[in-house]
Amino acid sequence: DKEPPILVRDSSYSLEETLEKLKTAIAAANMRLIRVQTLDQGFVDEGRENPDQTIVYSCDFRFLNEALQVDPRVGLFLPCRVTVVRHGERVQVMSINPKRLSRIFNNAELDRLCDQMYDVYVNLLEESVNIRDMRTIIEVLATNATRIQDAGDLTALARYTPDTSKTYEFG
Repeated sequence: DKEPPILVRDSSYSLEETLEKLKTAIAAANMRLIRVQTLDQGFVDEGRENPDQTIVYSCDFRFLNEALQVDPRVGLFLPCRVTVVRHGERVQVMSINPKRLSRIFNNAELDRLCDQMYDVYVNLLEESVNIRDMRTIIEVLATNATRIQDAGDLTALARYTPDTSKTYEFG
């Protein structure tokens, strides 16, 4: 399988700013913010949680109901969970890759829904990180604006330049 098991984006914002951007992206995607907690909450004594590792739970309940009707096992990776981690000065945003997980269930209809969920996860990750290199963005827009009219497609091109975004493969 060529799909990485997790999706990761680097953020040029602080952890706190990245979390706020992620919450805004969740609202913009018409999803409900369920809760925000440290990754180790419940595993360590209260007050000893690591504030550098935060998980954000959100859900599109319409999509959740549709997915559960197709295959109840999809509940294993819903609601949406996005993790924001600070490693020293570096902040990363990450989530599971639904395309990779859907292959486990051998259900073509679920694969279609996981493809949709992949798009949601990618959009949430991308909306929570900064596009840093303005020169590259302008070059991408100038080079492609005559052949690509869709603003979302142009934004994706700008985000996926080598200096602005990375997808890591683990395992």
